[in-house]
Order: sequence, then structure tokens, then C-alpha cells
Amino acid sequence: MATINKQPYEVFTIEKDFAERMADGEIIDPASSDVLVFNSERTDVTTNMIESGTITVDSNTILQAVIKGGTDKQRYKVSFRAYISDTKKLEEDDDLLVRD
Repeated sequence: MATINKQPYEVFTIEKDFAERMADGEIIDPASSDVLVFNSERTDVTTNMIESGTITVDSNTILQAVIKGGTDKQRYKVSFRAYISDTKKLEEDDDLLVRD
């Protein structure tokens, strides 16, 4: 699990590469994949922190989204949920630390 550092003002792309967990020829379906953000109380704050309509896939294996906002001195969990097929769904998490 990696740590993403940001300030409340910043808006930028975050990403997670699932290539090592995918077979040759598999691709991530961006329409069925998600990037979610949870605060320290495990409340879903995705709508406040992921820019609407920004979940994309690069090179078929890298799930991306644009992150924004956050509260100073707060830690969040970012869950990258990659949909490959009905029988293969992958998830990896990162910590997000907001410091002004």
C-alpha cells in the first residue's frame, strides 16, 4: 500500500497499475470500475474527492481518477476497484494524507 500526499487545494490524477495481476490480453473496463475514497470513520466521501466523470484506464491496465479536496490533517483510504470480467475483479488500496 502506497501513500498519496496532497494539499486541500490540489487537483491531480491518481492511478494504480494492475498489470502484474492481469493475464495477457485482459483489460480493465472503465465503465464498470471504480475509485472510492473513505475517511477515517470509513464514511464514503468519493463524491467530494473524486472529480465526476474522470475514471479512466491507461494502457488497458492502469486505473486512473482525478482527486480533489480533502481536509487538512486527515487520512483517507483510496480503493481502486478494477473490473476485468464477471469472474475477475481486483482491488488495491492506497492511503491518502492531506496536509496544508
